[in-house]
Amino acid sequence: MKNPQSTFRAIRYYFPLAPAGSVLFALAVLLLANSFLTRDPYQIVLAVTALFVLAVLAFLSRVQADQLAKHPIQWDSSEPLVAGPQPSFQRLTGIVVRPFLGFRLHFAVRGWLTVGRSATLFLSQETVASSASRSGELPLRLLFPLSGLFHAHGALKVGDIFGLTRAQFGDTYERHLAVIPAAFPEAISVRVEATERSEEKQSQINSDEEKYYMREYAPGDRFRDINWKSSSRLSQLFTRIAPIAQEQTKLISVELRNYREDAPESLESIMHLNHLKSWLLTFLRVVKESNPDFQFLVITAGGATRLTSRDDIERYAEELAELTYHSESVEETAAPATDEIYLFTTPYDRQLPGLLASYPQKRINLFRTVSPRAPGTRTRRTVALFHFREQLPIPGLWVFRRDFALEQPGLDHSRARVLGEEAVEARLVTLA
Repeated sequence: MKNPQSTFRAIRYYFPLAPAGSVLFALAVLLLANSFLTRDPYQIVLAVTALFVLAVLAFLSRVQADQLAKHPIQWDSSEPLVAGPQPSFQRLTGIVVRPFLGFRLHFAVRGWLTVGRSATLFLSQETVASSASRSGELPLRLLFPLSGLFHAHGALKVGDIFGLTRAQFGDTYERHLAVIPAAFPEAISVRVEATERSEEKQSQINSDEEKYYMREYAPGDRFRDINWKSSSRLSQLFTRIAPIAQEQTKLISVELRNYREDAPESLESIMHLNHLKSWLLTFLRVVKESNPDFQFLVITAGGATRLTSRDDIERYAEELAELTYHSESVEETAAPATDEIYLFTTPYDRQLPGLLASYPQKRINLFRTVSPRAPGTRTRRTVALFHFREQLPIPGLWVFRRDFALEQPGLDHSRARVLGEEAVEARLVTLA
């Protein structure tokens, strides 16, 4: 007995008509049936012509699909995907057969974007091109409103320029892609002082490398630094350089507090965390750009990660994309042994006051998002779930939940220096 799901997939795979073509086919059949009742020859000619055109276009689409299927086309998904109004680009490679005149190649990408513990978006995007570049590549333009993990399915099709017919070919592509947070377009001003506790890296030398730590004597060198043994052997004065090289490495402790009570996700909760991810990623990049020798110890509810290079930061951005809220009952990671900490938090972090009180000997720098209904004047940043016309994601019911009773935890300003505070106002639709 055949699997009904497999049968449905086979029908969908080989069905030759696009939505517009299906409507035209239905109208042509109705017109043809009505023409037999009314015996109107004009209706018969019109209906038969429409059906003939659909049949020819469907046949040509299938012929091209069979030709393209003989040459495997690859989806190169190595380029990172970034959330925000600016598109990300990946590519199809290995396109050696070009569509006929009047036909185009289609690549449809559909799937679920996981943006929270119980929050998903359904995305559907399609790239259309009459032909690929001379190198056999076709750029894929992809847009994502939020960061998260994208469970994507891609399919190749050939269709006519009128959008009436299409023929799918090749295997279905499956990808699990991280959509990293968008960095803030404007540079944030961050000054990190190199005054807190540092790590010392000591590199020892051995006897075979001793000459590397000497140089020729120069006027002004101390008499006691002359290496008499090597100088007598080489008939030239050499000054001894200390065999231990001290390298100071600044370690920056950063904590993103992705804590929230165990409650269903809401539009505001998703927007606050997404904004905080962008804030943290921008902070890491800006500080690393200004201070290449600095390293980071990033702590979240899921654990701690050490970042030593720019490549580490970019790899961590993919982990950051999948970060969701954790229950406030989760046991927190022990505080690092540095004297200064940079905290990133949201108004859902009820443990923040207790945390500040537990760090009496540490300098705490705070970046936080707050509710737009919280008292006080703050910088306000409006974020929208749908903010471009080219794509309208289909969300779940979570998007209609609002946190009207959201209250900001109290803050002891004597215990924390607020470096950044923004009121995040979430909107459902803002078309640009």
